[in-house]
Amino acid sequence: KRSKHTLLKHKKILWDTMDKDAYACHIQNLLEDKNLSLLKPSKSLSLVTEAMNMAIEKSTVTKVTYPGQKITRRIWATSIKDAVRKSKDTYFAYKEHVKEHGEIPTDHPLKVAKKRSSRAVRAAQRRETAIARQQKLRRISQASNQDQKTFHWLIKHHTSAGYKPQPLKINGEIIPDPEKAAPFVADHYKKLATPATNEAFNDNHLRQVNEDLSRMREITRGIRPSTNVTVQEIKEGINRLNTGKAADHNGLCAEHLKYAPNPLLNPLAQIFTNIYSEREVDNALKRGTKTSVPKKGKDPSNLDNHRGITITDLYGKLLEHIIKNKE
Repeated sequence: KRSKHTLLKHKKILWDTMDKDAYACHIQNLLEDKNLSLLKPSKSLSLVTEAMNMAIEKSTVTKVTYPGQKITRRIWATSIKDAVRKSKDTYFAYKEHVKEHGEIPTDHPLKVAKKRSSRAVRAAQRRETAIARQQKLRRISQASNQDQKTFHWLIKHHTSAGYKPQPLKINGEIIPDPEKAAPFVADHYKKLATPATNEAFNDNHLRQVNEDLSRMREITRGIRPSTNVTVQEIKEGINRLNTGKAADHNGLCAEHLKYAPNPLLNPLAQIFTNIYSEREVDNALKRGTKTSVPKKGKDPSNLDNHRGITITDLYGKLLEHIIKNKE
């Protein structure tokens, strides 16, 4: 029996069954004593995030997975069906023989056949699971350019608690453990993000661009933008956020803001106005969760055949929509 206070490892929010009024009410109660407009944008957004996550705990139905609990998804195919049928036939023949003649030695043909048929079932299950995994990776590669909704649905399943990643071949060695492979993957994407030396690159043009940027910073250093972010702009930005997408590093998705109470809009407008006035975007809004996805038609065990998909910060996305709307 598990304690209800056991730390949860994975939680999927069922937005269709949630009590939206209770969710909005909890957020309002948690933030009513907080004067968010007087705080730094990063601190204000941190309090808003904490309030939304606490409100979710109190007002939504969730699918819960406890630490150590194994998530299994049944895969059924003709090969598994045939193997199971043969295993059952062998088992019943073995039981009938034992019933008539008593226990039999381990090297008896019926006992050997029973063990082999059981192994054949497990082998068929592993084989079909591997095929299903490859098919899902192909669907992710194809959907990334064709169907964004399917693509994000697949990414959520690809990063879920029950997903078992593909072993990677690094420096000629197969590394099946994701924790041991993680530093190599991180280093791989770090190198990809670092500009490489290219003899054909125009260094003079780069130098000119950097000089122009320095002049622009000098000219605008004493200028403070007077543009305020309005509640209407916050509403329009939230409406432009796409639902059904994977959660960001804070566990937030578009639904957290879409179902939030109207009184939260004023503090958000003030927070983003402060970002405008300070002319500085906090690093928290620039963070993202990178997911490694194999390239279409390539060997997934080769790290060079993977590309990174980044799930960006929810507030960062909202700020992008507000800026685009002002242009």
